[in-house]
Amino acid sequence: VQHNSLGYRSPEFNINKDSNTIRILALGGSTTYGYLNRDPKKTWPAILQTKLQNISNKKIEVINGGLNYATSAELLASYIFRHRYINSDIIIFHEGANDAMSVLYPNYNPEYTHFRSNGNSTKLRPGEKILLYSNIFKLFYSIWLNHTGSVFSSQPYSCSRLNKDEVHKRVINDTNYVGFKRNVDLLIKLAIADGTKIYLMGFLNAPKEKIILTRSDLRKIADEYIYATNKNNEIMKNLCKIHKIKYIQLNEGLFNNDWFIDNCHLRQEGEELKAQIVFDQIKELF
Repeated sequence: VQHNSLGYRSPEFNINKDSNTIRILALGGSTTYGYLNRDPKKTWPAILQTKLQNISNKKIEVINGGLNYATSAELLASYIFRHRYINSDIIIFHEGANDAMSVLYPNYNPEYTHFRSNGNSTKLRPGEKILLYSNIFKLFYSIWLNHTGSVFSSQPYSCSRLNKDEVHKRVINDTNYVGFKRNVDLLIKLAIADGTKIYLMGFLNAPKEKIILTRSDLRKIADEYIYATNKNNEIMKNLCKIHKIKYIQLNEGLFNNDWFIDNCHLRQEGEELKAQIVFDQIKELF
């Protein structure tokens, strides 16, 4: 079982928490969700919950609100429409790389319409339900659906097709980071308005040589991808100063190269260390 009845990658919990419960929302992309990790209990949010529970007299709930391949746009929307209603006491926002990917592509728009677009509906049309009784039709239908977005379409084509010189011009252009800055800024303001304490956690990339080895699509633009991610981390640091909230730094030097599965996803040792770093930063609250 990967998700509870509310769709979170966490154990079951009651939306209306009691006064003896401290609830933390881990909000991020696949590195929060635990992509490539088959056991939800071995993700950093779950490990963090265990560590905090060991020092607290109250019940600790760390809710895994990770969404695979989410940018700040999807995470902001999910908070507005969904997560704010679970009444978290603390939010830990951990993102930066998926938004960095949006900078790599041409025709940047802070609404990410150049990188995300509404997909086609997979709702059955008249007559299709009857046709699905046919195994042959099911086969062709599944092939068709494989090329049909149900919620959104991601970037228009693979990073491997991008021109390095053009990408370099885009990543050093500060105007191509407006979307990320304003999305995170609004998330902070909403969290504060909701009476929720929020932390921003910088994104952690593998070293360049590991990215080149494991992500063939990023091989020729690894420097630009790293630059854009670091730029987003700097934006988060500055927002933390403006709003007087804490920034959690993930030092790349503490993470063994072998702990990275690809450009950013971690093996168990990495998840443990990430949880420990967060624990060290917020344990004073408990």
